Amino acid sequence: MQNNNGKEILVRVEHLKKYFPVEKGFVEKIIARGKKYVKAVDDVSFEIPKGSVMGLCGESGCGKTTTGRLIMRLIDTDEGVITLDNKDITHIKGKELREFRPNMQMVFQDPHASLNPRMTVGRNIGHSLDIQNIGTRAERLERVKRVMESVALTPVDDIVGRYPHLLSGGQKQRVVLARALVLNPKLVVADEPIAMADVSVRALILEMMIMLKNQFDLTYLFVTHDLATAKYICDTIAIMYLGVIVEMGQLKSVFNNPLHPYTQALLSAVPVPDPRARRKHKIPRGEIPSAVNPPSGCRFHTRCPIAHQDCSSHIPHMEEKEKGHKVACPYV
Repeated sequence: MQNNNGKEILVRVEHLKKYFPVEKGFVEKIIARGKKYVKAVDDVSFEIPKGSVMGLCGESGCGKTTTGRLIMRLIDTDEGVITLDNKDITHIKGKELREFRPNMQMVFQDPHASLNPRMTVGRNIGHSLDIQNIGTRAERLERVKRVMESVALTPVDDIVGRYPHLLSGGQKQRVVLARALVLNPKLVVADEPIAMADVSVRALILEMMIMLKNQFDLTYLFVTHDLATAKYICDTIAIMYLGVIVEMGQLKSVFNNPLHPYTQALLSAVPVPDPRARRKHKIPRGEIPSAVNPPSGCRFHTRCPIAHQDCSSHIPHMEEKEKGHKVACPYV
């Protein structure tokens, strides 16, 4: 499976949708008719070439984490197709999903919550080896120690027997990385992997992720709200707003020539490391609409500085404005 540029595609997502039903109170159930849904992901499509890093960016609540969880098959899709390594994994379950799971692993945003406090570091990292019944007990321990060395969790013999509460935030994040890598996956979905780390160690973790990508031949889906971080690690980038992708392309193309007004607003808010620099922030007007009842037509039209009359009724589709650079706006 290759794209138009001849690159091998590892992940292909087509028209992905996920709606979550809204829980109602007792009185509302009696008065209101019909169900309401949070349209978390609403017709999302993209491809990730093998060996690349794709950034999925946007404000909190835009649906980027839900997209990552759908690809990981942690939650079921309502509509759409997910293909990983030429295999349709959209609806696989049970034993078939468990056997396929080593091909895809996830780094969760909060390492404090995702690590079992009753397990040692070695057990937390190697638990997936137990589930997959890989090797003997001694072989599993040796594999755990090798991956700990890869993420600089040293001295290994000292840390392997510690419990998570005895580690620093940066060490916990490395444990989560090691746990994701121990099964030698093809795809790693990294959900805000440095959000909980101290500022002083964020750059080190990003550098480590790049090194590990090359060492283990990994492909990343890098979920983040921080465009400055995305610029450091990503090859391609997709900008999400209220469950839809509004702009997508090569990182340099999107950063150097942002086309969608929402992308322009996000990039204008990225700090510049120059105290003399003065930039006019393009802050969108109004509040973010509810994902339960999103605006008709273009979802950004209620806040858009270049909105036209038909934007409230016409749903824009992704169009290629430059080679590999797509945007969902006919007026840019």
